[in-house]
Amino acid sequence: MPAGKVMTNRDFADCGSTNAVDVALFRLKRRSAIRGLARGVFDKPAFNALLGEFLAPDIREVAAAVARKNQWHIQPAGALALNAIGLDTQIPVHPVFLSDGPTKSFRLYDGTVLRFRHRTLRESKFRDTRSEVLVQALKASGDLSDPNVADAVRRFVPPPDRASILADTRFAPTAIHDFLKRAFENP
Repeated sequence: MPAGKVMTNRDFADCGSTNAVDVALFRLKRRSAIRGLARGVFDKPAFNALLGEFLAPDIREVAAAVARKNQWHIQPAGALALNAIGLDTQIPVHPVFLSDGPTKSFRLYDGTVLRFRHRTLRESKFRDTRSEVLVQALKASGDLSDPNVADAVRRFVPPPDRASILADTRFAPTAIHDFLKRAFENP
């Protein structure tokens, strides 16, 4: 498994009984081969020689692992979505993901609180994950008249994929779909 990879105990369900997998993961954790992030969620820590320490896991990978474990569909919300499309350079301290599962928070080993907020299925059924991120980022941006927003959207979606993103977002809020049409038409 590559360094930085986030996994759950359920990812190894086909390797043996639940008990055997839990014991194996516990032993790996005790030997510091893996790190426990939250209950049933682990990573193989990546070491940075320049800093001389292990790096924090990618919060998106941790959220994806929690969602995989719980069979949720998730998408980044707010500042995290803005960061994903390049409109914001900061990653929020307490990231929020929208989920078709229950509203729930997880405290990670380093004190970070990972939040999942329930939302309707209607907002989550895009075929392309980029559509989900775009819709959430545009909802969070607040100013669809800002030319920087349109530039970020054009950088995020290459020209060959724009028609499929427009088709995918046709049921998104009208203001967002109209904004995407204008952004993609004007280079």
